[in-house]
Amino acid sequence: EAVRHWSSGACATLAQQALAEQGHLEGNPTKRIDVRGANAILNYQRSRGIPATGRTNKSTWIALATKAAQVPVNLPKKCKGKGVVLCVDQAHRKLFYVKNGSVTKTIKVRLGGYNSHPKTNVWRVFPTANGTWKVYDKQVSPQSENYGSGAMPYSVMFYPDMYVHYSPGFHRDGYRKSSHGCVNVGSLRDAI
Repeated sequence: EAVRHWSSGACATLAQQALAEQGHLEGNPTKRIDVRGANAILNYQRSRGIPATGRTNKSTWIALATKAAQVPVNLPKKCKGKGVVLCVDQAHRKLFYVKNGSVTKTIKVRLGGYNSHPKTNVWRVFPTANGTWKVYDKQVSPQSENYGSGAMPYSVMFYPDMYVHYSPGFHRDGYRKSSHGCVNVGSLRDAI
């Protein structure tokens, strides 16, 4: 059975127990898959190389049952060029600060996931974009049409409406919640 946000029953309990045992569900399982559970499914899928849908398909159930290994860390060649590169590994929830081909800092990050739209309140998966981009702007406190002023401090802008930035929410809530696609940094010091 496909378990997703707000699913309940034996399969929902089983999925949450397996996610907790394998370090992807913070806190205790609940009777229903809540936002925390939906994001745990997404993060688990990314960590195992399964398309991140937030629904436990056959591949997800098999990976949970067999305690499949996490995909290995493998920085793409594009991350190892000249200059400074921010390389985000969604499978491991890490940002690698790479300077002239060498990783000089590794930072824990939170990615897009199951969240409600700030204006419509409609819940859905907000993915973080995959690809290679150039930084087009950096701002200490950018204005946001959706989230207001000061919501995305120390933003490194690489994709329209998607930035690397400090998130007090990530600092406070950890992986129980998600971003709307941005790469959240939970340490103000690291973001600065």
